[in-house]
Amino acid sequence: MNQKKPPLPIGHILLPVAAIGSLSIFLAAGLSALRITDRLNFSISQLVAQGKHEIFQKRSLVGRSGSPQ
Repeated sequence: MNQKKPPLPIGHILLPVAAIGSLSIFLAAGLSALRITDRLNFSISQLVAQGKHEIFQKRSLVGRSGSPQ
């Protein structure tokens, strides 16, 4: 009944910790890149709009579904 379990390898914790740590760093870098892309998109849209605001008319989509009536 008193059987000993085989010892775990020396790096049995090191590999998962390194994988989780590197994935979290990649996630943080990706989120930073997204924030930069969002700011760039905002700047380009302001440049293209040249300070003008466009008001789009709201139209009903009834009858535009393409199905026969």
